[in-house]
Amino acid sequence: MNKPKVLVGCPTSDYHKYCLSDYKESVKNLSYNNYSVVLVDNSYDKDYYKNLEDSQTRVIKCTYSESARDRIVRSRNILRDIALNENYDYFLRSY
Repeated sequence: MNKPKVLVGCPTSDYHKYCLSDYKESVKNLSYNNYSVVLVDNSYDKDYYKNLEDSQTRVIKCTYSESARDRIVRSRNILRDIALNENYDYFLRSY
C-alpha cells in the first residue's frame, strides 16, 4: 500500500528570516518520508527568495501587497491550489 502524499506548505516573508533555519531543520527531521515542502515567499525583498532555495524545498515567489492579510490569503491560496492540482492526499499548513 502506498503512503499518502503530503504537502507541507508555509507562507513566509523576510520578517520571519530569523527562524528559517529552525523551520527547515524541523522539516528535515520528520519521520514520515512521502512529503514535499513548498514555501511561498510574499516578502518585498527579492534577496530573501534566494535564501529560501535549496534542493529539498520548492519556493514560489508571490506578488507583494502592502496588506499583510492579502499576502497571507494569496500565499495560502497558492498552497491550496498546489495541494489540489498535484493530487496531494494531505496538506499540512505551517504558520
